[in-house]
Amino acid sequence: MEKRVKIGIVGVAGIAMIALATITGEAQASSVPIVNPGFELGLSGWSTFGNTFYVSNPNPVPDGAHGGTNSAKEFGTFPGVSGAFQTFAASPGQTWDLQGFIINASSDAMQASAGNTNFALVKISFQNSSSTELLGIDSQHITAATPQDIWENVDANGVAPAGTTQVQLFCLFVQPGTLGGSAGFDDISATVVPEPSSVALVLTGLGGLVMFARKRRV
Repeated sequence: MEKRVKIGIVGVAGIAMIALATITGEAQASSVPIVNPGFELGLSGWSTFGNTFYVSNPNPVPDGAHGGTNSAKEFGTFPGVSGAFQTFAASPGQTWDLQGFIINASSDAMQASAGNTNFALVKISFQNSSSTELLGIDSQHITAATPQDIWENVDANGVAPAGTTQVQLFCLFVQPGTLGGSAGFDDISATVVPEPSSVALVLTGLGGLVMFARKRRV
């Protein structure tokens, strides 16, 4: 009888370890379901404003899209900001990571002058229930100084502040003045890590399960 109980304890501990590994794995690699991340379906799934379009190879990129055959293209509104975005539910404490590829194509290269340059980026915007931005996080900026015709990987990462109910993930082209040029965007992806309190609650439950098994052994 004692031998059977020991086996039962090992079994419970094993289940707890497997569950912990599962939780940790999900926390590290929970993908955000971005619709049409490579713009292969045009702009389907994206909300857009300003001058935002989709293009097929080879225009405007001499070497084509980063992946597939399509990419997005944005240029300013003389002056102004153009963009494409998607919206997702979010909660305080979550860690969001947004990545994508941006190109400064020689066919329509970004322009700059002293103290004035166009730039492109991806951005995370944490918002409350009134759609007011609580915190905005920019990726690296792609500018006129960025080498042309190279798809550059950019990344924005941050933790949702108190009051967050949603997050918007942006591809943006910012034109402070009236200088010309555009940027291409492709293969947008994002991940989210649950807030620590959620993981802690599950771990507490697993700990209780193991303790119960130990008491049963006694």
